[in-house]
Amino acid sequence: MNFTRELQKILDLVVTLLMEGVSRVASPIVIVSDEDTASTDGSAYVKMPKTFLGRALSEQMFIAIGLLAHEIGHWLQPLSAIHEVENDTGLNHQVTNILLDIQLEANVVRIFPLFHHNLNELRVCTAKQYKSHYIKGQKEAQTFLEAAIYALLFGRFCVQSTCSFSTMFSQSSKFPKVKEVLEDALTFTLATSRQLPELLKEFAQKYPELCDASRKESGSGSGVFKPIAPDPTGSVSSGNVEGLISLLSAAFTVYNGAGECKEIVGQLHGRISPDAEVLAVCRMIQKRWEVPRSTGVLVGPGRMNRLAAVRGDPIPFEIQSPKGRALPETKVVLVADWSGSMNGSRWRETIRAAQAVTSAIRNSGGDVRGAIFEGNLIHEKEFSAKIFFSTDIGSMSLTTATGMETSFGWLPLVWQKFPHHRVVVLTDGNGLYPSVVPMACRKRTSAILLQVSSVDRPIVQATVQKFAEKFVHVTQLDEIASAWAVVIPRRAM
Repeated sequence: MNFTRELQKILDLVVTLLMEGVSRVASPIVIVSDEDTASTDGSAYVKMPKTFLGRALSEQMFIAIGLLAHEIGHWLQPLSAIHEVENDTGLNHQVTNILLDIQLEANVVRIFPLFHHNLNELRVCTAKQYKSHYIKGQKEAQTFLEAAIYALLFGRFCVQSTCSFSTMFSQSSKFPKVKEVLEDALTFTLATSRQLPELLKEFAQKYPELCDASRKESGSGSGVFKPIAPDPTGSVSSGNVEGLISLLSAAFTVYNGAGECKEIVGQLHGRISPDAEVLAVCRMIQKRWEVPRSTGVLVGPGRMNRLAAVRGDPIPFEIQSPKGRALPETKVVLVADWSGSMNGSRWRETIRAAQAVTSAIRNSGGDVRGAIFEGNLIHEKEFSAKIFFSTDIGSMSLTTATGMETSFGWLPLVWQKFPHHRVVVLTDGNGLYPSVVPMACRKRTSAILLQVSSVDRPIVQATVQKFAEKFVHVTQLDEIASAWAVVIPRRAM
């Protein structure tokens, strides 16, 4: 495995997910350097250290991805405005860094949930290295600033690795006000990037003990910064990241949605064979994706053409012609609402429609993945569309819909897992939605609104429009397959 190449693939995926066309304007490359920390100029490169916590980073691929995700998080923060707040208030630079890191690691997993485990491992490894140091630092701190920094780092790395910061610990301190600092720092886990400058200003005003009066008077952050306590992820990106930040600020729509990215992965059991009516619908809608390819075949040493062999042709072999251009295959992820309100005829017809659409696209050479959802996204390990042809997944029956709630918070997981697929969601009601929606992902997401009442329709439609560019209302159950076909173009992107 080429270490740099693997990181580059991940960085390319991130740029693709953020915004179509960004790669043509700013396409950073990964560089492994002798520097101590990761950094970026925001447009040309992301530098990664050769060693981390005393080991070669190439031997810690899982950690390296976490560091890369952390650096990407700084792209999403208004660093120029934050530096101005630092200079205006004199807020200690390490305090600022820690608060920025708390926010970015919470924010990154909302957009890129697959980075969650990498950031967890990064925090675990840091805790193993520095936990005792942070505890000792808190006990021996001579100033409120020292005590606060050590307590913040302890809460960031050593309490609950599954989140970017936690106050769930009791550490004695000669400075009781440190507890308030930790409680206020917790608000940064829920902050959007746009809120950061104002939050930092309020933080500095509330805790003048954490500010450097001489720095405030000079209005300059120049000079060599020496952290009070070790923080291996605490260096804000170097260089001018504003070029990329200005592009990315237009690539997101930020909402106050509370949908969490939760999933259940299970094995499929049982087999449901599509009936004659499903197959008939399949044949009818299949024509939509049967697009002639512009490339042809030539006689040559490739695969055997059985018809040519039957005809007695002297050379019954053919190869794909290199001339012309083949249209890309249809790629789609079908996701059906499994909440209790879907039970009965709605669920039966949804499954039948999913079977017809899946078979039609597959028969046309396309790629179909499948999942169901309620509060969680429920799927087989590879998102196999066989979920629509199975009787059970894990211990859950697929013949009835029994989910207790509805949430669309899992969408970022699907967007990141399948960056080149169209995502089509079928639902009959309102639910929680993601807090951050990349516009490029919204562009390739569609929704089928099934028998939504005229009273609920405006609310449901307003929710769906936050994450789906197209949506279709369906009132008759026998129209589900046709509606799905309408929102899945021949080129499913």
